[in-house]
Amino acid sequence: MANGLTNRGQDIALWQANPAGAGGQGGIAGWSASIRLYTSSSNVNGFKAGIVGAGGFVEPAVANGYAPIPVQFSSWVRSIVAGNVQIVLQPAGADPQWVASGGSIDFIAGAFLMGGVGGLEPLGWWERTPASAVSLAPGDSLTLDDLTIRLI
Repeated sequence: MANGLTNRGQDIALWQANPAGAGGQGGIAGWSASIRLYTSSSNVNGFKAGIVGAGGFVEPAVANGYAPIPVQFSSWVRSIVAGNVQIVLQPAGADPQWVASGGSIDFIAGAFLMGGVGGLEPLGWWERTPASAVSLAPGDSLTLDDLTIRLI
């Protein structure tokens, strides 16, 4: 375990629910509020400063089939792989997916997880592979396949 945490420590960091009145304690799964897409005009380095909007993550307009997908504690599936705890995002028991309708969803570069106090803090992000933006024409879909957070 390169991270130096026991499985219990990994559980607390990733999996623990954030019970009411716990003073902000809990893991990423307990703090999650939504998964959102970001465009190629985003500055992912703004993530370090917790910026959403200008200077940080820029979302596509909420239209044409795009809207943030709600995430809650039950949206995560926990397992142990190679001795380390991991959590995989699967709201509603499936990988998050957007389908363009009535227009396009343009210049998607990746996805980011929002949560924290009031659900307004970025918790992590995933870039598309390959690292180039994609646009969805009406009828096209984008599926976030097995978004995994693991401490190694």
